[in-house]
Amino acid sequence: MRRTISSASFVAVLAMWPALCRMQEPIRVTPCDLVNAPERYSGKVVQVHARVNLAFEDFSLAQTGCEDKFPWVWIMYGGDEPTPTASTVNDHSRKPNSVVKVNGRPIPQVHDAPLTLFKQRLDAIRITPVGNQPCYDCYLYEVTATLTGVFFAVTRREQSITGYGHLGCCHLLAIEQVSDVSFERTPIPMGGSFKCVETKRELSGIEAEMLRVMDLPSGEMNYEKWHRQELVQLTAAASLMGESIGTDEGMIGGRGISGKNTTQEWTSNNRLKKYTLTIESGDPQSETGKATGGSITKTVCTAVVPPLPMTAVANCRELTSDLHVRRDEAKKIASQVSRGKEVWRIGPPEHAAAEALNQAAKTWGIALEEITVAECGTPGEYDGEQVTSCGWSDKTGMESLDVQITRFGYPRNGRDWDSIPWVVTGESGIVCKVEN
Repeated sequence: MRRTISSASFVAVLAMWPALCRMQEPIRVTPCDLVNAPERYSGKVVQVHARVNLAFEDFSLAQTGCEDKFPWVWIMYGGDEPTPTASTVNDHSRKPNSVVKVNGRPIPQVHDAPLTLFKQRLDAIRITPVGNQPCYDCYLYEVTATLTGVFFAVTRREQSITGYGHLGCCHLLAIEQVSDVSFERTPIPMGGSFKCVETKRELSGIEAEMLRVMDLPSGEMNYEKWHRQELVQLTAAASLMGESIGTDEGMIGGRGISGKNTTQEWTSNNRLKKYTLTIESGDPQSETGKATGGSITKTVCTAVVPPLPMTAVANCRELTSDLHVRRDEAKKIASQVSRGKEVWRIGPPEHAAAEALNQAAKTWGIALEEITVAECGTPGEYDGEQVTSCGWSDKTGMESLDVQITRFGYPRNGRDWDSIPWVVTGESGIVCKVEN
């Protein structure tokens, strides 16, 4: 039987429509709202405009004005978009067209131009070292956006917090849509190559003790106060070499303790200058362990090949393929090699590396620039297999690629490993392009 909707019913639905729409509208919040009153928003769709932190084991909202409030807010994409950093979340890859669930709740993801722009700017990173200095978390942009999604507060238990994100650190914002994307260039150089030179100054016992007491705990210490004390200490160390450190010009690294020595580092925001302070004392973990000496090392890096201008705009793609090769597939490859096909698979890893990279490029659909092989690791043996990886980078510092190759089957009957063919079992890399 055919059913119809009366005019009166249709008018009633139209009258209710604004209210229905309001029920679907997200709650507009700030990051501080979420960390100050998490239970109020848990399980609800919220919308927050904020800068996003992305680093190793960190994908979170910046909490301007409430930086010391814990737990923080971890971020994850919905749908089939993986988390863009390695962490204990182990969400670095997802099946295409899948929809991720959180606590049984499906979290879709709107795939549109703002999401693409957000990812391109967020993932843009300096790939190669600055001279001989590794460039950790050298992202090229600070990205701000409006994020709409479902908020999940951590579960509090007696004497513990069971949360989301790396090591259960945080509350969670599961993103469904990204909009209003803006970005600002960081001082990190894009491309180019650098040479670094070190200058070292030995400290007398009096100088070292003066610097040591600047960093001692005083009263109730929080992270911000301790950070200020460390900055005062390192500023004083730099002044002994005739230079000054601005409060917003760099970042302080983690403290290191080795035997009787403590070390502390300051690195400029553009990664071209670094101070390393080493203090020697009787007991570095004791307030009474008076310093006996130490040193200040200044590292300055200058361009050999100039980087791209700061006005250049780049986007980067993270590439990864985990190739699960079965042993029967490896046997078929070995049979083909025995018939004279794909002979590049035989011999040391360097012999197979170039062709393995070409295969990876075909998988990703990229054109390889002028690249050089950095190194192939020493092959290791695991469960009757031999595994190694080879890495490449291009001269401009805009491409970095790695291929894992494996030999299946332990050599027998007097044969050696070089007689067993290599099989490509993993591919990863980052490729950055400058926009026209």
